[in-house]
Amino acid sequence: CMLSRLELLSHSCMLAKPADDDVPEVVRLRLLQEQPVQGCEITPDVYLSSGAIKSSEGAKFVWKRCVFHLSCSACSKSPVRMQCIASGRHYCSPDCFTLCWAHRFSPREDRNAGLLAQAVDHGADGGLGGGFNGREAEEHLAHKWINVSHFLAYTPTADDVGRSLRLVCTPVSIDGNRFGLPKAIDTSIVIAAPPPPPARRRLLVRNDEVVGFDKKSSLRSSNEPGHAPTISVVTYNVLAELYALPDTYPYCPSWSLAWTYRRRNLLRDIEALAADVYCLQEVQADHFEQWFEPEMEAMGYSGTYKRKTREFMGQYGKMDGCALFWRREKLTPAEGQLHTVEFNTIAVAKYAHAGSEKKRVLNRLLKDNVAQIAIFALNGVPGPHGGPSHVCVANTHINANTEFADVKLWQTQYLLLEVERILSEWQNSGHPAVPVVIAGDFNSTPGSSPYTLLSCGYLERDAVSEDDPVGIIASLPLEHRLMLRSAHTTLGAHANALASKLDAHMQPTPAMELPYTNFTGHFVGTLDYVWFTSDQAEVVSLLELADEADVTRSTALPSPQFPSDHLPLGVELRLRPRQ
Repeated sequence: CMLSRLELLSHSCMLAKPADDDVPEVVRLRLLQEQPVQGCEITPDVYLSSGAIKSSEGAKFVWKRCVFHLSCSACSKSPVRMQCIASGRHYCSPDCFTLCWAHRFSPREDRNAGLLAQAVDHGADGGLGGGFNGREAEEHLAHKWINVSHFLAYTPTADDVGRSLRLVCTPVSIDGNRFGLPKAIDTSIVIAAPPPPPARRRLLVRNDEVVGFDKKSSLRSSNEPGHAPTISVVTYNVLAELYALPDTYPYCPSWSLAWTYRRRNLLRDIEALAADVYCLQEVQADHFEQWFEPEMEAMGYSGTYKRKTREFMGQYGKMDGCALFWRREKLTPAEGQLHTVEFNTIAVAKYAHAGSEKKRVLNRLLKDNVAQIAIFALNGVPGPHGGPSHVCVANTHINANTEFADVKLWQTQYLLLEVERILSEWQNSGHPAVPVVIAGDFNSTPGSSPYTLLSCGYLERDAVSEDDPVGIIASLPLEHRLMLRSAHTTLGAHANALASKLDAHMQPTPAMELPYTNFTGHFVGTLDYVWFTSDQAEVVSLLELADEADVTRSTALPSPQFPSDHLPLGVELRLRPRQ
């Protein structure tokens, strides 16, 4: 008979809405990383008919490792195409065979040969069954799997290298008593993590000239009794995930562009340098909260973050910004002295009510860049008799667009004005003058207008008049009172830092800057700097520039060995009273 309208509606709702004890189905199961790498977490994308899965609840997960898979003994890739009769090892190409030829009699056992021998001698079932010949053992083991994890995410280990992994997802009912149909997905062959690049030496400096080196790259400093205090600073543009795109860096393998791979190498670089202060740029908001802050906290650092004012970008976590970290054992922020600079806010305050004729100026200046300025107390330094007891550090990321040279100069000028304002307020409250360090990605090459303003303290207005299409530069003072010097113009620090390039007053010139800090397929040059007030500090040591042969081993940056398109710059400074 015909159901009433109410009964029909009720019946439809019952069909559309599953009961609480119904078992969901696996709608989607995929891997976000196409190439699994040793030490890099694999987090699958799992969606059940009941919703997305973000943890191990709601489904049962089992990661499995293939017991056997022939892989190259040199690079762990598959398939293999040749075998060395002398050693029994397998290789994927003549290049790998040639690379390992000199070590063919080394005692290191080949994984493939060992597994085959075990299968032949003891049976592929671990001794429970009869033995196999080599070919039968290979075919049998290729279909055997062992469980390695029961969590949603899995980090491949050294034992997984050269083998496939399989994830089996089985949905579970709400009460946990019923299981649905499992779904599985296999990975490609796990590859070994590439070795790190050669360590960069610490160059020792005396009287503004490199006099030696320390093989250790650590910049960790200490306040020795009877000596003026030192502080080490590293600036590093870490390449935000939202900019690490295959189209931008087509020469970089996609697996080494993945955040789960690069974050480990970024932390490796940071930990090896052991600086007192880290000025980081292009840090995504979610990565600061989920990765950098907890990892740095575990290493003894505290930090603060300022994201760009890019509201139109969407969700908060996918915006980048600047992060400032300091070693708690060495530094403590002075009360109320953690400042942020929003260049957009400064522009709005200056031009929002200046009339319609200034609307073009305001629109041109709204580029979302930010900076951080902090004054730190040096722990254990008593005061002026032992040298300065405080230091000011600024971290910034200036606009990158090459078509906005006037905006770059405007942002640089207002950064300097903000530093001077904060220092003035500090001294007006009864504190002595403090040394200043300004570090970051200035997106300006040596000799450019922002560089000249920073290094010389002034800029001739006629020299920049042609770069002022809407009158932005005309309103700038084009000067500052800080005696700034770029740390990497120290004599002997690199191939460009030659005495013959000093000016007539024996002062550094732009030609003495590093040959590159940013090295990509479309640009090679210097954009990053560590500036310091030369009347209150001197360079004690510098981090050596990475060798070009290492940088270009995989064409350019980023690469499997270098996690960013920028190189970290490190400087150790000795602080002294103003001279």
